[in-house]
Amino acid sequence: MKTYTNPIYPYVRSRDQDAGPARHAVVVVGAGPIGLAVAIDLAQRGVPVVVLDEDETVSVGSRAICYAKRALEILDRLGVGQRVVDKGIGWNVGKVFFHDVLAYRFDLLPETGHRRPAFVNLQQYWLEEYLVDRARELPAIDLRWKNRVEQVAPQGDHVELVVDTPDGPYALWCDWLIVCDGARSPVRRMLGLEAEGQVFRDRFLIADILMQSDFPTERWFWFDPPFHPNQSVLLHRQADDVWRIDFQLGWDADPEEEKKPERILPRLRAMLGPDARFEIEWASVYTFQCRRLQSFRHGRVVFAGDAAHVVSPFGARGANSGFQDTDNLAWKLGLVLAGNAPERLLDTYDAERTCAADENIRNSTRATDFITPKSHVSRVFRDAVLGLAREHPFARRLVNSGRLSVPAVLSGSTLNTPDADADFAQGPGAMIPGAPAADAPVTGPDGPWLLRYLESGFTVLAFGNAVAPEAVETLAHAPIPCRVVQVGGGPVPGVTLIGDAEGLVARRYDARHGTVYLLRPDQHVAARWRAFDPARVRAAIARATCND
Repeated sequence: MKTYTNPIYPYVRSRDQDAGPARHAVVVVGAGPIGLAVAIDLAQRGVPVVVLDEDETVSVGSRAICYAKRALEILDRLGVGQRVVDKGIGWNVGKVFFHDVLAYRFDLLPETGHRRPAFVNLQQYWLEEYLVDRARELPAIDLRWKNRVEQVAPQGDHVELVVDTPDGPYALWCDWLIVCDGARSPVRRMLGLEAEGQVFRDRFLIADILMQSDFPTERWFWFDPPFHPNQSVLLHRQADDVWRIDFQLGWDADPEEEKKPERILPRLRAMLGPDARFEIEWASVYTFQCRRLQSFRHGRVVFAGDAAHVVSPFGARGANSGFQDTDNLAWKLGLVLAGNAPERLLDTYDAERTCAADENIRNSTRATDFITPKSHVSRVFRDAVLGLAREHPFARRLVNSGRLSVPAVLSGSTLNTPDADADFAQGPGAMIPGAPAADAPVTGPDGPWLLRYLESGFTVLAFGNAVAPEAVETLAHAPIPCRVVQVGGGPVPGVTLIGDAEGLVARRYDARHGTVYLLRPDQHVAARWRAFDPARVRAAIARATCND
């Protein structure tokens, strides 16, 4: 039984097929979650985009299912976040079992005052459908199905493509090509580029089963359970009573054999019991790797998502990292196309996101090494840690069933203006330059959450009446405009005034009267000061856009 029917999107002949090579500002290859996200982001900034996809539907099977809080906040800005949350399964709690005993539990979002949960589980096909719906609402997006890229030829000031369709091939030129065609990226191969890293000698079975169950909505991970000895198992709930189960199989497992129902059913029966009622909806066997391109930008060709970097699925770092790629890239490319920033701003996309990819690869590799020990000694160590974790909190910090995705803190970015005031909070969770903005409940004209007010370009977040009216006017009409959002204080013309509903904005931003933050268009902190100085704000915007 299937709980989802894949939509079929019609191939439509383009006008470009009836003329010489048409030239577009941006072409995106791949209409998966990452390609659609960057196209929507650019379109919302007024940039026309052509999206090419060789298929005519969304993904088959659940694939990526865990969307972290930061990804949900990005999807909110793209116009699909609420649909994802409404359809998906939100969760904050995870449990780790050793054999058949609970070793410990953890809460990824132990504090209140956040709009979104730590994670929402939703099958990738639902997310893709929502993104397609949103893309079709935007006139700036030309979404072309059954358009397969066959050739890519970068030139000095543009990229030339040959695209095959049911009506035959045609030529297409673009100023910028964004490659989001997945882990096996055909475009990457056409350009002779290789991802570097490690392929892990292990195999895992994914089984999506349709089952009504009273299991709580939590992430459960077993090490060496009695129903699957010497291996690991992961359980997640998804929408529509579909449950994702991952079984570690070992390197010697035959992928084709293990996908057969007669091989899957005994494993599920051993886990769920002889009386459990379920149906297999989808199954796949995968071998994973942790690899990335040395550079994500090659002239006017830019890579994002799995086409740029791949990690193991433990920690849900794949799609979540891809959404952060698009969030970083779109505003920079928009400024370059508008003539408001030099091309070298796009080099900072490469610098910031390769750094984030390395962090993900480190965490993913460590998780994989812990989950799949490669020697007798490492297995003894792992099992000892798991045994101690039940009673000793120190051991829990050593357990690694997948350090779950968190947003990258771009603390080393050249776009940051270093702190000039020494009394700001530092360390994990602090809103240091490079940190993603924390959400908090507020009162104001555009809703009850802070991040809603930090969506439109550069934003000054001021606490109290820190910004004079004449400065507000100057910032709003600068070549790169900057709006002002004020927390508390009296009304100022041109300023959006919000209230700190529970005092959490001031607490999370270590703010007092007069404190000022500058937020980038992707909601990362660019600079912060204890007092407003228009010259320092202008200099920080120039630095954040490579106009200094």
